[in-house]
Amino acid sequence: MKNRNSENLKVLKRIVGHDLYMQIVKEFGGGPPLYVNDWGKGFTSKEDRDRAIRSDYYDQGLSVYDLAEKYNLTRSTVYKIIEHH
Repeated sequence: MKNRNSENLKVLKRIVGHDLYMQIVKEFGGGPPLYVNDWGKGFTSKEDRDRAIRSDYYDQGLSVYDLAEKYNLTRSTVYKIIEHH
């Protein structure tokens, strides 16, 4: 089941664009909300982050070690993400 807040944030970001979206988020909370920060790199959902990781792995050829470093994850987590495509 997808988080409704996460889905609403994706819609907002798509409508207003990334820069204005980040301004809005900062205005209301003083900084990115935890659910954005937890996925790093400004992703608004775990699904978006995981899609980017799989793209980096399959399309760009980054290693699991490099992905773990880039996304601040354990190698075990990266393996789970890339195997779940």
